[in-house]
Amino acid sequence: MATKEGAHGRIDAAMLSYRIDGHRRLIMTTASGRLTIEQALEHLDRLTNDPEFDPSFRLLGDYRNATFSELTPEFLRRIVDRAVTIAAPRRAYVVSSETQAGIVRVAKVYGELAGRSGEVRLFDDIDAATAWLLAEA
Repeated sequence: MATKEGAHGRIDAAMLSYRIDGHRRLIMTTASGRLTIEQALEHLDRLTNDPEFDPSFRLLGDYRNATFSELTPEFLRRIVDRAVTIAAPRRAYVVSSETQAGIVRVAKVYGELAGRSGEVRLFDDIDAATAWLLAEA
């Protein structure tokens, strides 16, 4: 099957979930609710250990309904360090506030410092983000 839910369906009581669409070479991850660093790291472990995971797939992160309970620079650094294996050439993040946008921008800088490359864009509309990801580079 080209599209599937994460290995255990919805992850962390619908707070974090992902789908891998092999046909479109796209990973879609969704976060909602108040998240902890442990949940975020566990989610990344499940995603990157999924047999259908391909680090070269494009990434769509939907964070419009998420908040982080322990947001610190160290939190972001640990997430970026764990996510560096996702070498997606294009990453789109959908956010609903300037605070969320700022968090993604800081994470992008940490990723660049860790050697991650690729295009990263912020969106407030999931359809626009998906269209950009799927357009030819």
